Amino acid sequence: MARTYGEILESSFADVFALCDEDTLFLDVGSGRGLITAASVQQGGCYRAIGIEKYNDKLQESQELLASLPEDVQSKIEFLLGDFNDHDLTAMLQSYACTSLLMFCNNLAFQQGTNMRMSKNFRRAMNALPSVKITVVATTPLEALSDRLTDTISLDMTWAPGHMSQVYTWHGLSDVKAGVAA
Repeated sequence: MARTYGEILESSFADVFALCDEDTLFLDVGSGRGLITAASVQQGGCYRAIGIEKYNDKLQESQELLASLPEDVQSKIEFLLGDFNDHDLTAMLQSYACTSLLMFCNNLAFQQGTNMRMSKNFRRAMNALPSVKITVVATTPLEALSDRLTDTISLDMTWAPGHMSQVYTWHGLSDVKAGVAA
């Protein structure tokens, strides 16, 4: 299977999965071929994973990958076709009743307007789900989350090793109790 320009390399999956645990729902925005989405369940220990992909050819590749996995793994992963910004993220997350969410977004090639809408969508979800710990890993800065930037991690990508990516975190009610602004 050929690589897609800009995708995260398997050598960096563990760096992302270090932010997950067995209670984590993994959401991959722009999931492409679905490699990190599938690996989040298989290697990262996430209880469930969702990949949202805008382009049908990439979604087809992720469906082929999914079909090649054991049934018990397949049942924990789903891939959706569409623009992430057309989904009501808050409603989607409420339907999964998760307590921990990691949203991975390799957004380097996204247009500025797309990134802004996406970061606002993430922010709305953070504000609407106070009992959920939400972590966002993005390969380029998300303006609407700038006050929730907690770390950077180095990720190996197909275009370059060691790409510094942003980690934004919201601990819900514990952040509110600590006086962190919603």
